[in-house]
Amino acid sequence: MTPASGLPVLGAKRYSRSGPLGQGAKRHLLIGGSGVVGTVLSEGLVGQEQDVTVLDPIPSTVTGVDWCEGTALDSAVPLQDLVDASDYVAFLATGANSGWAGLVDVEIFGCKQVIDCCINSTSVRRLFLASTNHVSGGYELDSMSGHPAEVPDATSPLRPDGLYGAAKAFAEAVARTASELHHLPVSVLRIGTMRGTDSPEAEVESPLLEKFGGPDEIRIRLEKSWLYHSDFVRIYIEEITAPETFRLRFGTSNPGALWDGRVLTWSPPK
Repeated sequence: MTPASGLPVLGAKRYSRSGPLGQGAKRHLLIGGSGVVGTVLSEGLVGQEQDVTVLDPIPSTVTGVDWCEGTALDSAVPLQDLVDASDYVAFLATGANSGWAGLVDVEIFGCKQVIDCCINSTSVRRLFLASTNHVSGGYELDSMSGHPAEVPDATSPLRPDGLYGAAKAFAEAVARTASELHHLPVSVLRIGTMRGTDSPEAEVESPLLEKFGGPDEIRIRLEKSWLYHSDFVRIYIEEITAPETFRLRFGTSNPGALWDGRVLTWSPPK
């Protein structure tokens, strides 16, 4: 399984506040940036000599980033100031480890707070929202139950396979609303499988994946859903430099194997 090349894009290319990275360092605010996804992205951006600020209760382990302790809902955090000092904002946080209460705090109230700050900012060029394949997990449940399997794409009806997927679906909807009503450039990435150890084989014995069957079945599933670190950083750069006002895609290094790899795009009429 090799890293993917560029993916086809659906929709006309229009205008947005986005722009290329090549002209000096840009400022990236990674909310929830100390987790696996944020650490991978921080390392990739620092390696490209970009300025990175991480907002997270846990310190970042990446050398060269600025760390601000807290969350989007902490009253002591100057969230609007952090957003205003950024060219790009990436919402990577999740409250899934704290159950429904955590999802409400992070995916619903926290995400809405960040989106509001981006709407109010004149400096933010694009919001990047880390979502999940679980917003369409119902299609995979059909396949696991032996029913005819449909390959969902970015236009397929939402079918969350749990509260985590439902909460991320809410975040996607609010981000799309901000894009349509306020022309805030937004990219949504429904991430497949990412881990700190960038090897599908290292996850074959994970008890979290036992629902997919034995090691052989898990290995096949990981080959379809895995998003390599290098591909994730590449996709992030593709998204923040894209011209469309709204973009949505599934994130996997093997596009088309489990979810359709094309990109849904939208821009307001000129």
